[in-house]
Amino acid sequence: MGEFFEWRKWLDEYGVDPPSVLRTARAARERRAINKKDLLRMAYWKSPRAAGKLSIGLRGTSAETFICKLPPTASDQELLNRLCCVRGVSVSVASAVLSLMYPERFAVTDWRARDELSLSNGDGTPLAAPTAAPRLMGA
Repeated sequence: MGEFFEWRKWLDEYGVDPPSVLRTARAARERRAINKKDLLRMAYWKSPRAAGKLSIGLRGTSAETFICKLPPTASDQELLNRLCCVRGVSVSVASAVLSLMYPERFAVTDWRARDELSLSNGDGTPLAAPTAAPRLMGA
């Protein structure tokens, strides 16, 4: 629990205002990889609650540790799958992060869109990552 508050303090200090989040996304795109600090900042921009869950999933990882590589040559489905494999990253968060990094390729998919598209497991429960990624990408 303490690590979440440490990251919350860091985010408050360094900001999650749109210009800083966009700079973070551009830097991650140029590096072709995303680190813990980038991922938390972009997740917090999407949803403070999501960033809290993610900080728990990434506990014990240093700020500069690269979480996953996101090469621009990868397919949309592969990029989404790579992020969804990170503990604490949902399809909604992954789509938000990818829409910041690759706005020409991605849009944010949140629960409203998922419900509208009727993306469920067939038993009424919503799809969870990474199971949702192929369905969202049309596979």
